[in-house]
Amino acid sequence: MKAARAVVTGLMAAGLTAAWMASTVAQAPTPPAPSAAPAAKPAAKPTPRRPAPPAETAPTAAAVPAPAAARGEPDLAFGAFQRGFYLTAFGIATRRVEEKGDVKAMTLLGELYAHGFGVSRDDKKATDWYKLAAARGDREAMFALAVFHLTGRAGAVNREEAAKLFATAAKLGSISAAYDLGLLYLEGQMFPQDFKRAAELFRSAAQAGNPEAQYVLATLYKDGRGVTKDVNEAARLLAAAAARAVRWRRTGSPISSPSAAGCRPTRWKRSSGTSSPRRAA
Repeated sequence: MKAARAVVTGLMAAGLTAAWMASTVAQAPTPPAPSAAPAAKPAAKPTPRRPAPPAETAPTAAAVPAPAAARGEPDLAFGAFQRGFYLTAFGIATRRVEEKGDVKAMTLLGELYAHGFGVSRDDKKATDWYKLAAARGDREAMFALAVFHLTGRAGAVNREEAAKLFATAAKLGSISAAYDLGLLYLEGQMFPQDFKRAAELFRSAAQAGNPEAQYVLATLYKDGRGVTKDVNEAARLLAAAAARAVRWRRTGSPISSPSAAGCRPTRWKRSSGTSSPRRAA
């Protein structure tokens, strides 16, 4: 029995060895599989055609720099205005309006007529230029025209139209318009008095560095009107306003009312629109 088992064991071992060798031999042909992969690579050769689409988009990409170049053009009219060469500014602005319908040039012509710089002061012509520019979406013209309506320089005082123009200009990013609109909400005559909305408008102007807005917002934080009371924030805003070397004199509401429920921001006088306001005497 033992001898038989030995023979069987030997035969089984021999069989297993033979099976193993057979399996290795059977597996030997599998290496050609990698060669099949290289054969597939030629099929991928058409992929070089992909660069073609960028060539189609190239013309649109090349057209992008053109607006940048246009924006990079110096505004000669405004440059002359800033240096006090008002007649030169008037001439350049007039040409730009006639040749290109330049909206900013329209606003500048309104400024020149509003202040009497280089030309005789003429509120009617200033109003007309502001209206043209405002109708074309210029926020500075909207703000200037709002001030004209508020002060009666565009005819009869029209606070409703002024408020609409302030609101539109503020939405377009005019910091001065946001400040003045905030004053209207603070006053509570054109709109229901809304300290929260006023604080939002003052905050947007204050964050842009407007010292008047920083001062008024500080008073709201000090008293907790429209915002959570925070004396530290009030002190910070007052310091920021003071850093801009603005002289403060509290004389009542900048619009008309003697006091906006305890908040007494500075009164301003504006000769027209886009230039900086002058402090009232």
